[in-house]
Amino acid sequence: MITLNEISVTLKEKEIFQLIATISPENATDKIVWSSSNDKVATVSEDGLVTGVSLGQATITATCGYISATCTVVVTEENGVENIISDENSSYSVYTVDGRLVKNNCKKQELEYLPKGIYIIVSEKGHYKISI
Repeated sequence: MITLNEISVTLKEKEIFQLIATISPENATDKIVWSSSNDKVATVSEDGLVTGVSLGQATITATCGYISATCTVVVTEENGVENIISDENSSYSVYTVDGRLVKNNCKKQELEYLPKGIYIIVSEKGHYKISI
């Protein structure tokens, strides 16, 4: 029997996740072979490291001899907050494109929970226009 630590995972583009396969009985000698149903969406290394490539869904399969286990991987768009803002300690003000204040004096982590939209983010280091 072979099992994986997850049966489904959601990743952002370029995000990585470690799948771990457990084989029973533990003394099985066959090597685990990893594969992706769609390398354009998600790739997997020979050690089970999954990388989100582009939007979509792929199935990652771990095969050992004649048995296998799968994990569904859904890749979503990379969040613009991660691309532009890297300073965890700064404070940010968030405005709509028409200038309405949405959030004031918030941390990077709070920006990740904004509803989808286009915002102008202002910090002491400058301002950024992002899409979430």
